[in-house]
Amino acid sequence: LHIFHLYNNWFGFTLNSENQTLTRFDFGIDFSAPPSATNLGNIGNFSGPTGIFAINDNGFWRVFITNSVYGTKFTRLDFGSSLLNAPQVVDLGNIDNLFIRPRDLIIMKFCDETVGFVVDSTGIEKLTFKDGLGQPPQAEMIGNVGGLDFPHSISRIFRVGSDLFCF
Repeated sequence: LHIFHLYNNWFGFTLNSENQTLTRFDFGIDFSAPPSATNLGNIGNFSGPTGIFAINDNGFWRVFITNSVYGTKFTRLDFGSSLLNAPQVVDLGNIDNLFIRPRDLIIMKFCDETVGFVVDSTGIEKLTFKDGLGQPPQAEMIGNVGGLDFPHSISRIFRVGSDLFCF
């Protein structure tokens, strides 16, 4: 679930892996009432969508989605200036043919580069966006750090001193 605040209202995106769709919630000005929901459908030729990460790329919104079934792939939705716009769909495929059932991802700008981390059935992989978020990243295997047993999600990365952590 990705929650965002826009035009004095709260919204959210979630994925439905069972019917391969993306749903947008409109919570209104606060969370006191149940949200209205709009099923946007299978706008990205999803295949078992499981992980979602939205990032503002210098005023241009991009949403990355992991797909863990039938061909294991990544989808990028380019929304432009607002997450309420109709997105352009970019099929990134199985980046460097490295992923087996990716479940979730996180992307962060770190120093002078943009990197991402993906959890899949084999452990953790790193994505490096050398040419910006609008181009396909390069992938490298980090491995099964910590003896993970089919991890399903990854938290935001946080810093304590010079060390980075996630759950």
